[in-house]
Amino acid sequence: LGCLFVVSVGIYIVLVDRATGDKTLTSLKMLRAFLEAWAADKPDLLERLIEERSEEAQIKTYILEFSTNHTNPALIISDVHPGPFANVGSSNIPFEMQQWLSAKCKPLILHSFSSHDLNLPSKKYVELLLKSLDHYKSVNSSKVCTEFLTETHGKATVNGIAFDGTALLTITLAPEGMEDFPRYVGEKIRAEAMELGFRDLIIVDAHNSQGETNSTSELNDIIEASRKLLRRLRTSPKYPFKVGFSHSSELNLRFKQDVGAGGIGVLLFEVESKKFLLVAADANNAVRGLRERLVNDVKIDGVKVVEICTSDTHSASGKARSPIGYSPLGELTGVDGIVNAVKELAKKAEERLADATLNTKLAYAQVKVMGEKILNDFSKIFDKAFKVTKIGGKILLIELLAIIVAAVLA
Repeated sequence: LGCLFVVSVGIYIVLVDRATGDKTLTSLKMLRAFLEAWAADKPDLLERLIEERSEEAQIKTYILEFSTNHTNPALIISDVHPGPFANVGSSNIPFEMQQWLSAKCKPLILHSFSSHDLNLPSKKYVELLLKSLDHYKSVNSSKVCTEFLTETHGKATVNGIAFDGTALLTITLAPEGMEDFPRYVGEKIRAEAMELGFRDLIIVDAHNSQGETNSTSELNDIIEASRKLLRRLRTSPKYPFKVGFSHSSELNLRFKQDVGAGGIGVLLFEVESKKFLLVAADANNAVRGLRERLVNDVKIDGVKVVEICTSDTHSASGKARSPIGYSPLGELTGVDGIVNAVKELAKKAEERLADATLNTKLAYAQVKVMGEKILNDFSKIFDKAFKVTKIGGKILLIELLAIIVAAVLA
C-alpha cells in the first residue's frame, strides 16, 4: 500500500502538471511563475508567459496641460489599465507615468474607460508606453472654458467642462457601487460628442465607489446622463479661466496603504469668480460614502468639490489583508483623514490661482496588451488544473486512510 501511495502521488503530480492541456504552459510552471512574482517580487517569468500570449494594440493617452506663470499642471488620461496585480506588468502605471512626466508638468493621473484586457504584460511595454508620452502631437488650444456642469440620470452622475473644441467628463455611479466601465459605453458617448461638434472628448471613469460589475441599466444611465450634459456644454458660454494646483508631496501629508505612491493632488478652476475643485488620488477605488462626504458636505471657502477620482492603481493589489485583495481609498487612512487632506490641498491650490491656457496633447503607443482572450484562457486553464487537483486529492486521501486502517489492523 505504501508503494502504491508513492506511485499514486507521482501520477497525481504529472496529471496536475498536464491538466492545462498546453505543453508550453504547465500547471507547475504557472505556479512557479506566480509564486516568484507574488512572494519574491520576481515577475520576469510570469511576465514572459503573459507577454507570449498577449496581442498588439494601440494605446491612446490624452495630456491636458494648463500653462500658467506659476506651474503647468496636467490631467493625464490614458487607455492603459493598471494591472494585473502588484509588481506585474502595468500594475503601478499611474505612478510611473507621474514620475516620467514630472520634469515637464505637474501630472494628475485619472482612470479612463478601460479594463484588465488593456493591462500591459511586462515592464518592457511599460517603458515603451512611457517613452511614447514624449512624442505627442498638439491637437487643440483654448483660453476659455465653461463652468463645471452636472447632470444626473438614474444612478449616474456626470460632471463636465468644455473648452474650445475639447470637453472633459467625469462619470460616477456613487453612492452606488461601481467597477471598470466597458469601452463600448465610452464609444457611444464619444459618438454623441462628435455629432455635437466636439473635436476631442476625454472621458474619466471616476472609479470612486467600491462595488461590483455594473448592470446594463446602470450603463444606459451613464450614456443618457452624458448625452444630456454634452448638449448643455455645447451651448454654455465660455470665459477666461484660472487654475491652481497642489499635491500631497508638497505638504508632507502622510497616508496609509490605501493611497499609492502617487499620493493625492487637486486642480482648482476659477471661472467667472466661481471655484471648482477636481481631486485625483492614486488609489484603487474608494469606500462608499467618501465621495458624498467630499462633494456634498465639505465646505472650503466657496470652493465646490466637483469630483474625486482614483487612478485604479494595482500597486498593492493581491497583497492587502482584505477579502477583496486591496484597500480602497478611505479604508485605512479613514474618510476624515482624506477629507482633511483635501481641505489643505485646496487652500494651497487657491493661493496659486493664475490665468491659464489649455493645451490638449495626444500620444500614441503601439504595445502589447493582455487582451480579453488571455484572461479567458488563463481562467479556463486554472479551472482545469483545480478540477484535477481536487479529484486527485480526494483519491490520495482515500488511499492514505486505507494505509492507516491497514497499519492499525496489522
